[in-house]
Amino acid sequence: MPSREDIVREAEARLGASLKHKWRLEAMLGFGGMASVYRAVHRNGKRVAIKVLHAHLTADRTVRSRFLREGYIANSIEHPAVVSILDDDVAGDVAFLIAELVDGETLEQLRAANRLARAQLLHAIAELLEVLAIAHHAGIIHRDLKPENLMLARNGGIKVLDFGLAHARDVHDADLTGPGTLLGTPHFIAPEQAAGRWNLVDAQTDLWAVGATMFRLLTGRYVHEGSGTQAVLAQAATEPAPSLRDHLPDAPEALVVVVDRALAFSKADRFEDARAMRHALEAAAAACGADIAPTPDSAIAPVQREATSATRTRGWVPAILVAGAAALVVSNLPTDELSINAGSITPSIWVSAPAPSPSAAPPLASSAAAPRRAPVRARPAASVAASASASVTVPQANPLDRRK
Repeated sequence: MPSREDIVREAEARLGASLKHKWRLEAMLGFGGMASVYRAVHRNGKRVAIKVLHAHLTADRTVRSRFLREGYIANSIEHPAVVSILDDDVAGDVAFLIAELVDGETLEQLRAANRLARAQLLHAIAELLEVLAIAHHAGIIHRDLKPENLMLARNGGIKVLDFGLAHARDVHDADLTGPGTLLGTPHFIAPEQAAGRWNLVDAQTDLWAVGATMFRLLTGRYVHEGSGTQAVLAQAATEPAPSLRDHLPDAPEALVVVVDRALAFSKADRFEDARAMRHALEAAAAACGADIAPTPDSAIAPVQREATSATRTRGWVPAILVAGAAALVVSNLPTDELSINAGSITPSIWVSAPAPSPSAAPPLASSAAAPRRAPVRARPAASVAASASASVTVPQANPLDRRK
């Protein structure tokens, strides 16, 4: 496997190059464990984001296939908060996706800058749950929800990035969900996902990740903060999550109930589905002084388009946005190499704003500083962010063995 430095040099060398004699790569927006994201311009002047799978991974048919099918999954969900993939193609040894480009910031970036009010967070999570209600009904499980994959666009709307690790009901994932394989980001995976019990990974697994995302954004901490990937996985697979109350003692009880129930160790104790969690979130928002308008079931009904082509676009004026990267499987790497070679400890790598360490992370701004009906608006972003996810193949020791 090439070193990270070699992969970066290879990615930078593409700047100025042309793909298929029509897309010119103007600037690098992001770099991750499996792909680089560029701002590109078509010969007709249209600007987009192009995500290019690293060359050494393009030769892997399983990885390339999953990378290219991200668009088919994302485009099958009819909701303006889901990114559109405009096209996919392979040129020589370069597999790439063409996506919209967004001038915005991720929720993690806003949290790190202490610019995410509680009202904004609750509105964003409510919209995310609308997306999940539709996706889950269609048999699509995201499997990699986290603050870095949720972007607040300049126009105030939330964007759900990176369906590269998503599972679709009609797609066979055996090559990437075998024994000893982990898909997802360690700090945001549910107990059944951490243990590799893929027969139990479903919509409620995504809801656990929503709870972990809220926990991170509200407290500045991760649910499990072990020293290294193996420790975090063992904790996630065997230990219940702490209560939000333990780290945010002044939180309204209704908000604590929402987060704690989403993070329940047993699936039987979690919310039944995304709609149920959203209804509970409405009550929590009211307790926080933030209004979330009740959404009738018809507004989040499972309306979906036929996923026959990644080139089909939505029937709304596109925002400019970039989707995340597809799956990467890293086999039997020591924990310290994961963060260096694959970016799997912090899979989202930002060119302009590296994330601070957990110990230095400020807590979420209180909603008291925000007006009661605060709209979900992002401050103008200094740059465009790109998301990249990774999958990790864990050494054969099972985290569940820690119970002995």
